[in-house]
Amino acid sequence: MIKFGYDANVPVSHTYILSNLIHLYNLHMGLVNDLYSFDKEKRDETNGAVMINAVDVLRRSRKIPLEEAKGLTRKMIWQLEIQMHEESVSIERFGILTQDQQRLVRGLMESAAGTIFYSAVQKRYGGELAALH
Repeated sequence: MIKFGYDANVPVSHTYILSNLIHLYNLHMGLVNDLYSFDKEKRDETNGAVMINAVDVLRRSRKIPLEEAKGLTRKMIWQLEIQMHEESVSIERFGILTQDQQRLVRGLMESAAGTIFYSAVQKRYGGELAALH
């Protein structure tokens, strides 16, 4: 989707230089989703749904309160954002990216930021308290 939206025609064979950034982006997206969907997934769990969520894994494995598990997940997200920034700066410093690769890097970074905003204000996740009016 990012390739299409940013008109970044980067064949898979030319993403090797971006592989670490793409990996960090995927981890970021998963943790953001888990953090902001936790409350909804917890509500759904009472209706028989199975919860597979990083917040819940941290809470159960470390035997910590829910808010602490959410805080740790936020810290992990922030750390991934730092790593993504450092990786994007490092990649661009080489000066060998094509324009399409540069657009893909920009798209990954902007998509990550947009996902945080969307998740924080999405009524589906946060209920009425999170909804923009």
